[in-house]
Amino acid sequence: MSLFGNYNTPGRGVLKAPQEKKGIFKFFEVYGRHMWKLMELNLLYFVFCIPMTLMVILMLMTSNPIWLLLAIPSVLVGPATAAMTKVCRNYSQERNAFLLHDFWDSFKKNFKQGTIMGAIDIVFAIGFMVGIPMYKYWAEQNSMIYIPFVICISCLIVFFMMHFYIYLMISSTNLYMKQIIKIA
Repeated sequence: MSLFGNYNTPGRGVLKAPQEKKGIFKFFEVYGRHMWKLMELNLLYFVFCIPMTLMVILMLMTSNPIWLLLAIPSVLVGPATAAMTKVCRNYSQERNAFLLHDFWDSFKKNFKQGTIMGAIDIVFAIGFMVGIPMYKYWAEQNSMIYIPFVICISCLIVFFMMHFYIYLMISSTNLYMKQIIKIA
């Protein structure tokens, strides 16, 4: 008898493929392996978010409607989000993903649907940024206005939850925009 057991007995032996991890362990393994690539992806995505960030800052700080000019390049956030989702999906499924090449290919492929969704995002974001404080202010004066305030908050929550699936479906499927929004 040896210290670590008897290795002379017949049996399966060493597994040819390692046991695949599940759940949170797999997440942290993939995250640890791709951490620096994800940081590069975040920087690349941030470049596309700069016009939207400037638009929100100008909208909150000034009453001048000049911030509307930044809404035009801000719709590029939609295709950039679809491209980022595609690269992250490839990382999570442990497929080969070349950061710049896959990002750019997905950006071009999903440009139309991503731009439409980016424009919808901007319209809804401005609507929520104006509507929620306005209804809250009015509701303090008249209690019946709490109804549209709650409806506006509920729509914001549903719209937020839809985004978990919309950009993933844009980058993963060949559906029309109407079908994607209906499914999400």
